[in-house]
Amino acid sequence: MPNPAEPHSYARHCTSRLVRGRFFRGFTLIEIMIVVGIIGVLASIMIPVARSWRHDAQRVAFVGSLKTFANSTVQFVAETGMLPPGGRAGTLPYYLRNHIRQSAWEQPTPIGGQWDIDTSRRSGWSRVGVLFGQQDDRRTEFMENIDGMIDDGHIGRGDFRRVGFRKYMFYIVR
Repeated sequence: MPNPAEPHSYARHCTSRLVRGRFFRGFTLIEIMIVVGIIGVLASIMIPVARSWRHDAQRVAFVGSLKTFANSTVQFVAETGMLPPGGRAGTLPYYLRNHIRQSAWEQPTPIGGQWDIDTSRRSGWSRVGVLFGQQDDRRTEFMENIDGMIDDGHIGRGDFRRVGFRKYMFYIVR
């Protein structure tokens, strides 16, 4: 029996195993497998939670940028008294360059796709939104969550709508 008054021999006894008359240090295979199993269970619980956090952050960043671009367009209308002409997706129209940073507009949106602006002078509306490419597969549920942050939670009505197969727009002036 180890002597507790001698710390070195007592520590050696607590961290060692006696097998066939010899002391071995370390963990058994069973102990290691139990620890790996526990880590696996914890990882399987945390991965979906972390993915959810990432999607929430993307949605919040998208809505913030969308509102910034919408406010910039409203400011343009207030300053000029006319609706801005439409542009190509991903390219900042020249008339908004004093209101929006070009690098912010021309990089992909936080949820994928490209920023876009449309205007119908005859109908009297202007809208800012996102146009997804062929590879971007945004489910209706994902976009309805964004609509819930902006509007009524239904992408078929309200100010934020689905206006095409891969296009979602926020109506600014009507």
